[in-house]
Amino acid sequence: LTHAKSAALNGVVNEAKVAINKLLPYANAIDKMAALSLKSSILASSRQIQEALATIVGALSDLGETIPQTYDEETREELFALTLQTISQHSISEVSEFKLVSSEDAAAAIIHFYYLAIQLSHLLHPNVLIIFACKSVMA
Repeated sequence: LTHAKSAALNGVVNEAKVAINKLLPYANAIDKMAALSLKSSILASSRQIQEALATIVGALSDLGETIPQTYDEETREELFALTLQTISQHSISEVSEFKLVSSEDAAAAIIHFYYLAIQLSHLLHPNVLIIFACKSVMA
């Protein structure tokens, strides 16, 4: 992972991607998530937005998240309604009592990847942005 980070920082993108791909089959969960985060950042900085988003969706799936396969109006509307319903079930006092996650908690990785997905979604379709924003609220 250190080699991939170093290669990425030095602008040797292909070498960084090769190092990440070699690491992934053998990495523990924490290193795998770090490698996938780095890979998605490398892809995004290389303007490979679809590939970066696919990497992020793969990481979220590995973390147990269910991501819609389509980003159409119907999916967007259903997910938005579910998000509103979920939010309306909690009072502000309940929300303020939620515990903060630690960096070792899987929730921290999930939130991180949703954040990356939301950033990239601005460059794609508005439905993609809405879907990832809704999923991040419910994470």
